Formats: sequence, C-alpha cells, structure tokens
Amino acid sequence: MTALAVVITAGLLIRYPGVLVSGVLNTGPRDHVDFETFWRSTVALLHGADVYHTGSVLPNLNPPFLSLLLAPFGLIPLLQSYWAFTVLSVLLVTAAVLATGRELRSGAGVTAFGVLTLWACSPLHGTLLLGQIYGLLLAGVTAAWLAQRRGRAKLSAVLIALVVALKPSLAPLLLVPLTRSNGPARWPALWTGMAAAAGFTLAGVLAAGPSSAVEWLRLATGTPAPEVDANASLPGLLARLGGPGALGWVITVVVVVASLWWARDRNTSTERPPRGVVVPADATLFAVAAGCLLASPISWLNYTIMLWPGALILLRAGRWRIAVPLMTLSIIPVAWGNLWQAAPHAPVSLLGRSLYCAILLVFWFALLRFARSGEPTTGSAAVSDSVTDSASGSATSTESVSSTTSG
Repeated sequence: MTALAVVITAGLLIRYPGVLVSGVLNTGPRDHVDFETFWRSTVALLHGADVYHTGSVLPNLNPPFLSLLLAPFGLIPLLQSYWAFTVLSVLLVTAAVLATGRELRSGAGVTAFGVLTLWACSPLHGTLLLGQIYGLLLAGVTAAWLAQRRGRAKLSAVLIALVVALKPSLAPLLLVPLTRSNGPARWPALWTGMAAAAGFTLAGVLAAGPSSAVEWLRLATGTPAPEVDANASLPGLLARLGGPGALGWVITVVVVVASLWWARDRNTSTERPPRGVVVPADATLFAVAAGCLLASPISWLNYTIMLWPGALILLRAGRWRIAVPLMTLSIIPVAWGNLWQAAPHAPVSLLGRSLYCAILLVFWFALLRFARSGEPTTGSAAVSDSVTDSASGSATSTESVSSTTSG
C-alpha cells in the first residue's frame, strides 16, 4: 500500500503538475483564502469593527477567540503576516512530531520517518497553502497528550480547552477525563477543562463584542456538510451519497459516543508510564479526536495532521503494518479528485472520491483498537530503551521489545 501510494502520487504530479506546497510562494493577496479571512477578522477586531463582515473571500466560520489569538498577525500587512504564520505552522508541526518521538523514545529513524511523511503529506500542504490553523491544533493536542502522560491532568485539560475554543467541533475532547478509571481524580480535570473552554470562549466574545457570538452561531449552524471530495467526514460522505442531512447528525452523535465509550481506560493504576513505554490510554486522546473529525459536518482532509502523534504511538506499539500505510497514503494529493470528475456520481467515482474519508476512518478504527487492546498497563508491544539493573543500580541502554500482550 505504501508503494502504491508513492506511485499514485508520482502519477498525479505528472498528470496534474500543480503542487499545493508551491502555492505558499504566491504573492496575490487572496491566494491564501483562509488566512485572508482570519487576517481580515483580526484587523477588524483591532479596529473595533465586526469580525464576521470584513469583505473576505470566504466567511469566517471560527469563533471570536481565534481572532483574539491571532490579533498580533493583524498588525502587519497580509502577505508578510501569512508568511510569518506559515513559518510558525511548520515549526509547530515539526516540534509536535519531534516531541512525540522523544517522549516515546521512538529512535531517530522512526522520528525522522514521522517528520518526513508529515512534510510530504497533502494535508500539511493544504494547511500551509490555505493558511489554516491545523498546525496550532496539532501543537495543542500534542502538548495536552504530553501533560497527560506526565500526570498533569489539569494542565492537559486547559490545553484541550484552548484547542476546543479554537475549534468547537472538537468539544468531545473535554470529556476524555471521563474515560479514565482512576476514580475521583478525573472530575477535577473535567471541570477544569470545561471552565477553561468557557473562559477562553468568553474572552473572545468580550473582545469582539457580544453580537459576535450570535453571528458566529448563525454561520456555524447554517453551513451544511459540503459534498466535495476534500470533506473527509462521515456526514460529508453521506452528502456525496445524496443522503438526508438529519441522518448526518445521527451519525455525528453515534460516532462521538462510540469514541468515548470504546476508548475508555480499564486501567485503575495511577502510575505514570515511563518514557519509551506506550500504554493503551496513550491512544485515547487521538482516537477521540479522530472520532470528532469523522463526526463533524465539515472535516477537511487537512485535519489529518492532528493524528500524526497517534500514528507514532501505533508505530511504537508495534502496529507498523497499519501506521505506515496511513502515513504514506496521506501523501496522495487532492488532484486525486480529478480522476473522478467525468462521472462524479457513478458508483466507482463515489468510492474513489471517498479516499480521504477512508483514511480518516481507518485512523479512527486503528487508534480505538489499540486503546482497547491488551493489558491496560503495558500496551500490546511496549518498548523500553533502558532497563534498570536493580542489583547494581545502573541503567543499560537496549533496544528490546517486550511483547507481553497480544492485543
């Protein structure tokens, strides 16, 4: 599958030579339409104007808090602001993968593979070209996961709240503490996350004006699931199949509830896993995130970069047969959709146009499966880079794999 993904990508780049990432150098003021929308909203915020009626090419479907967070970018001209944001995005996504690899002690080769596949993947190229905020979301979720690994549940909840304040479709992530089985300790994290999300959201509303909340709700709830190929969500798939919108909302609820239920942690231990050892609970945050993306009416394929740390977790757990194809299939560019335009609603075309939905669906399934697999304290293939000799008190470096459970 990996070889097939590379061959398909090469063929598409030859047949449709436009490369998304090369568009980063475009100098037209509206070549990066999403960032242009964000920038105009931040400028409006800084000048006390309406952040949702700015004359941008696309409507701003994000909550007012995003305009507040990006306010510094409104202080410089659009093009220079876009390039600065692009550099920041590249640094953030790279740092997120490196930090995950370091925490898991994945080794230089595996971490480099994670970075290179991320740099090569179509979702990152689309993120950079459009000037989207998925790099910020990836960094926030990764930081929350690292805090969770180190037993700082309240800090993890606040970081998740920051992500949710930027993308409310990820709100079920606030309920992840409920998947923990360590008794009363989960409740403080839950309330902290909810209070922080409310606080961040309120800060954005107060900065942009109370009417901004009403306008954002109108825009967000009034936008149906688009049936375009790049919408990787299940409601988007349903729209391509011509299904009713009401069924899409049923799918949304079912997928979110299923994610939280199946990803619940059966481990009652409160001990934190050491670096280099993966446990099923490591996959929970990313499994629920994948469920949120599948369930949302609009989940562009570019959101997939948020799941890269989850793929590294699968690799470290020994599940490379699913992780490697997922990471390499994502390099197939959006030109893939051009292959099906002659008869876009033919059965074979509907199947082909659902490639990105299939990738997201398999990500969700693989992460959920690991979250529910094996012994709750070790994972299905825990790997340790250091073994402590209790007799001598010294640690010796190893590359041993402990296959104590079968998953």
